[in-house]
Amino acid sequence: MVATSVPEMVLVDWTGAGIGPRLWSFAFLLLAEGSKHLGRIDLVLDGYRRHVELLDREIERFAGVAIARPIVFAVWQHCVRGLPLANALGQIEAARTTVRAIDDHLRRVTR
Repeated sequence: MVATSVPEMVLVDWTGAGIGPRLWSFAFLLLAEGSKHLGRIDLVLDGYRRHVELLDREIERFAGVAIARPIVFAVWQHCVRGLPLANALGQIEAARTTVRAIDDHLRRVTR
């Protein structure tokens, strides 16, 4: 059930839903929130660890998984939308910088 402020039908797109490693979703959540402000990582971890024990191997693999989505989007924008290659590469490098900062913070707060 999806809660709404008024009684109405809600469409839920389950495309891509299934069983798989939780690290992909966790990495995307940390990237989305950590790119706003590194302090938001602490908030995510507080909520996440109430329900799930974060494994050392997930922390170790975070950066490699987190960079995948920005790379896919940059390549897609280049191939489909005609984004100049230099701009796509710039987006990837900016994402790498963000992922490194989030990874450093994540490792500090989970020691």
